[in-house]
Amino acid sequence: MNVMRLIIALVGLFGPIAADSQALRVSVRDGLGKPIASAMVWLLGDSAATATAPGLLTRATDDSGAVVFDQVPTAARRVRVARFGYGPVILPLGEPGRFPDHVDIVLRRMGEAHAHEDSIAAAQHRARVAIARARERRWRCTLGRKIAHSRANAAFGMFVSTVEKGMRRFPEEYGMPTDSLAFVRAFTTPLIAVACRRFAEGMDQRGGGLETDTIEVYRFGKAFYLPWYGDAGGGFADAHGRVLTVFIVPD
Repeated sequence: MNVMRLIIALVGLFGPIAADSQALRVSVRDGLGKPIASAMVWLLGDSAATATAPGLLTRATDDSGAVVFDQVPTAARRVRVARFGYGPVILPLGEPGRFPDHVDIVLRRMGEAHAHEDSIAAAQHRARVAIARARERRWRCTLGRKIAHSRANAAFGMFVSTVEKGMRRFPEEYGMPTDSLAFVRAFTTPLIAVACRRFAEGMDQRGGGLETDTIEVYRFGKAFYLPWYGDAGGGFADAHGRVLTVFIVPD
């Protein structure tokens, strides 16, 4: 028997060489480059089924902030790292058989992680605003009649028929009618093009900038109502886009 036949015979006897024999080293450090010990490192699959499949592993980093998986399961697709007080990180491993030999992961303390995410989001927002401002703006101040009527009914319940005293003060403060039909009629009256442009340009210049040419804004007596201003709720602004009030929508 020659050498080639011997190799074929051995492969047939013991099966193909395992594809999950690749080793993987994961290093975990903080934002200053210091190693983080006792961080939990998971090898995850693509779904709950593969994530709980036998062979996927969990290890804790040692004092040098590292952990070594001698064999990476073929079902592994991602690496997840977490440590109390730090924001968790999940990274893709890539295609099976092409996993990196070493993965370096930075964990940021919870407050730092949030600030980092916020700074990235702010940078992305500024980039989108710059793109929008580089072209001629064609301002539009409503999302259409159907959405306007839906918002009007919701606003009537929020500001007129609500039991929340803090919200009921706005119609009186801004001179909005409290009769349901009059409220809806005033609320859904669209801004003319000149008023829309004046309002939108004011909002665009006074705030962080607008990413699109469309603003969802509705008449509210002497003010304008923005149902989604900020992260948590709505607000009111004047005709020149100056914000008057921002509030959190009650549960």
